[in-house]
Amino acid sequence: MHLNLNLSDVEIVDFSELHVAILTHQGPPRALPSSIQNFIAWRKANKLSPNTSRTFNFMYDDPRVTDEAQYRLGLGVEVNTQEYSLPENMHFDTIPSGRCAYIRYIGAEHLLSDKVTYLFNHWLEATENIPAKFPLFFERVSFGEQLTEAEMITDIYLPLN
Repeated sequence: MHLNLNLSDVEIVDFSELHVAILTHQGPPRALPSSIQNFIAWRKANKLSPNTSRTFNFMYDDPRVTDEAQYRLGLGVEVNTQEYSLPENMHFDTIPSGRCAYIRYIGAEHLLSDKVTYLFNHWLEATENIPAKFPLFFERVSFGEQLTEAEMITDIYLPLN
């Protein structure tokens, strides 16, 4: 593990219900940039800027243990209505309200997996919490190619029972 983490690095927070539109990427992780470009184009066409509409990633599968053809990841955006026209690979969903394990991460995206591994392999066992059925998700607070690693902020949420 690249990062030193402690139980105190994880907070329990109450997440408020939030409506989202999600583009589901299915297939090899190396094909994800194409899905991201499609998601960005849909957001722009619907005037859902990252400055005004929160951005999320939903981790349905672990790419280290899931067959590439079956790997799924959701790209989500906060919506206040379901009146948007969605392409075939998108759907509306709701992030349920409830308790979540929470970590704010600042830095390079490739080190996010260390935080997730810590949550699942160490924190859950140490605290005797049980994950809920809703998948772990990231809120992309500050992101983009123009930012340095020190400016990239990702909030990690693991829904709990």
